[in-house]
Parts: sequence; structure tokens; C-alpha cells
Amino acid sequence: MVKLNQHLLVILITLLSTILAACCKKDPTVKKAGQSLLTVIESATEVGQWRRIEINPFQGEELFDLIDGGASVYLGCGLTRGIRAEYISPDSNECEIFAYEASEIDSVNNFFIRQIEDQDKVFAIEGYNTSQVKAAQFIGAILVFVKNGKSYFEMSISGYEDRKNAEAAAKVFLALLIV
Repeated sequence: MVKLNQHLLVILITLLSTILAACCKKDPTVKKAGQSLLTVIESATEVGQWRRIEINPFQGEELFDLIDGGASVYLGCGLTRGIRAEYISPDSNECEIFAYEASEIDSVNNFFIRQIEDQDKVFAIEGYNTSQVKAAQFIGAILVFVKNGKSYFEMSISGYEDRKNAEAAAKVFLALLIV
């Protein structure tokens, strides 16, 4: 009986150690405090079940190659360096991220406010501070606006019929990108 109890105790300790190790495992793509948002996106080839299918870093005028007609607004607000990444889910939903870095926090704050004011159906994403994260609904998509220090990003999630499912997908990316 004592040997059986000792054997069960060893199994229990091994099981708990395995569970604890899995829970404490760090995801190498999760943004660390002080780490560049662009570096995180560049290294994030997979985010949850999402797989990156395209990535385009840009600097200054190169943004005109990626945005049809709107690049001058971003550049004029001091968002001069960035990255565009596109992800796809196993269900063929799409996520497109444009992430920018500015030299001044005020540039990011002012641009965030400007972008939100231009939207009709703005809503909060549960669990995130509305002074940092807001979203807008479009037909078949949501657009998420985020400011984080000197970083600003816009994330478009499309392919969902239900806004709640699109929000859940957005939260997967927000967990990666916001510290």
C-alpha cells in the first residue's frame, strides 16, 4: 500500500510539473516591454491558428506602394516607418495589420484620435482600455485601432459573419502586440 501511494505521488508530482511548465512557457513572439512592435510582427509567422502569408516592411515614401491614396495622411502625421503583415486562419478568414512607429508619442495620440473620429460605428473591445484600443464595424469586417507608446497599428479582420467572432480573433492579435 505504501509503495502504491509513493508511486501515485510521483505520478502526481510529474503531472503537476508538466502542467506548470506548460503554463509558464513563454511565447517568443509575444511583445516584451520596450520591444519594437515592428520586430514582434516581423517575427510572428504564426499567431494562434493564424498563419502569416505576406509581410512588407516600409520606410517613408515606400508606404505609397502599399496604400492606395492615403499614404500622405499617415506620413504627414509622423508615422514614417512601419510594416504591413497579412495573416490567414484555417477557415480562410483574413487579418491585415499596418503597424507604424513615430518619433513622438503626440503624433501617435493625435493620429489615433483622428482615425476614431472618422468612423461611424465605433465600439470597445472587451478587456482593453478604450483610450488605447477601439474598433469600428464594417460589412463582414472590423477595423481595430491601437496606440501603444510610439507605436500605432490598424488591424482589419474580415471573413466573419458575426462581430463577436471577429472580436475574438482580434483579441488573439492584441494579446501578442500589447504589453
